Amino acid sequence: MRPLYESLFHWAVWNPDFQLADSNHSVSITFQKGMPTRVNGTVMPLIKMVEYLNKHIGSYQIGRYIGFDHLDYDEKVLEIREAPAASALMSAYRHLEVAVLETELLRMKTLHSQTWTNEAVEGRWGSHLQQATQAFISQTAQSISGTVTFSLSQGQLFLSNIVADKARYLTDRDNWEIQVAHERSQRTITTENIFQLNKASA
Repeated sequence: MRPLYESLFHWAVWNPDFQLADSNHSVSITFQKGMPTRVNGTVMPLIKMVEYLNKHIGSYQIGRYIGFDHLDYDEKVLEIREAPAASALMSAYRHLEVAVLETELLRMKTLHSQTWTNEAVEGRWGSHLQQATQAFISQTAQSISGTVTFSLSQGQLFLSNIVADKARYLTDRDNWEIQVAHERSQRTITTENIFQLNKASA
């Protein structure tokens, strides 16, 4: 039986006519200093990019959101939304963030993002707190440059490649482990080291 909510979707509807067969059912999104600039190598203004992704990513039924939201007095209401472009853009951005930013900075970014969302959703846009968190988020965005590629299938964005500028990830882990092991094997223990260790454990 077809779900009743199926007719509510406009973009996130299975449609082979709009799917990206020419690019082997994949999409790459490029960012420069936090701003999306290219899709599959083609420069696009943001509005056109959102329209393109809604149409083509949505044709795989990607970007559907169904769940409960809370009202002022914690009543729960069922909400059905669709955002194919936002789904792809935010997922790509988060992958680049993890590839580029330090772990502790990522933790703080998560806290600021949640605060920013609360201020916006609860009607305090432009508040001092919203502006302060926006400044923090904008600063971290300056480091986010690179390209993320997804394989597309029904209802799923599957990460297939990340190429980040100023990346912190290892590209050859085996050699890195050999190098680290070699460096650590060259360490020597002096009598001063032993004295300090004994003093610390006393």
